[in-house]
Amino acid sequence: MNKMFTSSLAALVLFGIATLALPQDNRIRISEIEVQNENDGVGALEVEVHVFEDGTDVFLGCSGQLHGLRCVDGSAISYFVEAFIQKPSGNAYLTAGDVRGKNVYLEVIEDDENPCPAEPSCREIFRCDDLIGRSGTISGDVLSQQNLTLSFGNVSHCKIGAAASTTPNENPVRLFEIQLSELSPVDSGQVREAEIHLYDAATDFFLGCTGAAIDSANVLYQLDLPLAKSPCLFGNLTYDDVRERSIYVVVVEDTVVASCHSDLSVLSTAGRSQTFAGSHLNEPYTLQFGRVTRLTLGSINTSVLAPGEQGFARVIPAGSKLPQPVQSLNGDRIFSATTAERHAEGL
Repeated sequence: MNKMFTSSLAALVLFGIATLALPQDNRIRISEIEVQNENDGVGALEVEVHVFEDGTDVFLGCSGQLHGLRCVDGSAISYFVEAFIQKPSGNAYLTAGDVRGKNVYLEVIEDDENPCPAEPSCREIFRCDDLIGRSGTISGDVLSQQNLTLSFGNVSHCKIGAAASTTPNENPVRLFEIQLSELSPVDSGQVREAEIHLYDAATDFFLGCTGAAIDSANVLYQLDLPLAKSPCLFGNLTYDDVRERSIYVVVVEDTVVASCHSDLSVLSTAGRSQTFAGSHLNEPYTLQFGRVTRLTLGSINTSVLAPGEQGFARVIPAGSKLPQPVQSLNGDRIFSATTAERHAEGL
């Protein structure tokens, strides 16, 4: 069973970034996870992954709600995540060097007691963290060099290993252009926002989104806005996140600015694109579907942009007013990303 997962940009700021220093590029991370036959009984799951040294049972660290697993809240759902392993001290991440030369094992739990970075525990006989699955012995040497795909207990799928070295926002996927042939009516005084949602075609998993204020049909809005990642992930969606996937786009109209709506069924849908290869987004790629007469997405390496052109680094806070399009020299209506940054700073 798959799940279309969306969330607000505010959640990205509040929950998507752990309160630790920026991790180094040899950290161990979880990139995919799915559990089966697990039910909290009172609400959403709170899944945690704990790492122990095999043979000594020394607790090495864990990943939970504040480290990238907050969105893993259901059973029989495949989640793409970017979750890092916090050490018990709470001020560093588990790295390749911490597991090299050791054997380790994983315990995946549904947290009912003290959250990570605490170990799994029982306060009372009826107040215990629920064990979802315990892995067999894993070579730390292998784990430190590559990503392993594991299955154990009721953990049907878990991909974990040393993260590749990346530069944040090195090649973000951005919205460059949008034009709608018709607009849905809104109440007087409301700001209409076109939201662009990007999904993995194989799983319907939500990858990222952005929104732009629009007030006229048949007007081409030219922008420079990043797609913020799902709260399972960190920062802005990059080309590396999509290049090996088949993806599709859904465009909806909303009146809640700077927010990606969690239930698209209650919104007016402007259209859903056909599935296409994410590798197309290596450069600006233009689509047409439904009431969307033009939508251009793509990525450009920021290192080749001149100062002032990098208008994608800021996520506009929820509740802020998106700036209206400004006039270009030739009279076309153009939405300025630089203006968006000034509004974000001033509101």
